[in-house]
Amino acid sequence: MWWRELQAISTSVPEFSSPGELLTVDPTADVADGAILDATRGPIIIGAGTKICHGAYLQGPIVIGSDCLIGNLAIVRGPTRIGDGTRIGFATEIKNAIIEERVAIGPQCFVADSKIENDAYLGAQVRTSNHRLDKATVKVMADGEAVDTGLDKLGYVFKSSITGKAIEKATLPQLEQFMAIFPEAVRGLISERVRLEDAPELLRRPGGIKQVVSLTR
Repeated sequence: MWWRELQAISTSVPEFSSPGELLTVDPTADVADGAILDATRGPIIIGAGTKICHGAYLQGPIVIGSDCLIGNLAIVRGPTRIGDGTRIGFATEIKNAIIEERVAIGPQCFVADSKIENDAYLGAQVRTSNHRLDKATVKVMADGEAVDTGLDKLGYVFKSSITGKAIEKATLPQLEQFMAIFPEAVRGLISERVRLEDAPELLRRPGGIKQVVSLTR
């Protein structure tokens, strides 16, 4: 189950023998003078060719791969793992997340307790709400059944199988399913529950999706 991967990332960050090793920045990485790297809660590792822009705040434990971009005023809080070639936009916040390779996340997003797989694109101001309004533990649909994760915070998994279609608005956990809110510019309304894997096909239908589609797992 994908949420088990989130629980495991805090233990997947390499252990270091001395406080001086808590911050590891590749010599070819570019960290702006105004960026803050806070390794008091865990190590921070920054790969080759990665750029950390002015005003960005990183709080470990974090592993950032090579050739990444962490934009101005972005916040990344660990435990988080970011894959090679990923770009995080201006003022976006990432918390307790697995962001795989070549992912693009636009400005002013909030991605928490979530997994974003290879080559995904999240447009500006996408929010992965990570807790239920009734404060109960989050359930996820798996093989047609609602599985209680036992977690009071859990966001979203954006599968690589549906990449090529961007998320433009928000995702949020519901009672026993997930809901995706699409741009109002996409006309029409699909009211029935659909499988997550079917979402790209629904977007191609005449009329498309106006606002809300309930997505099962």
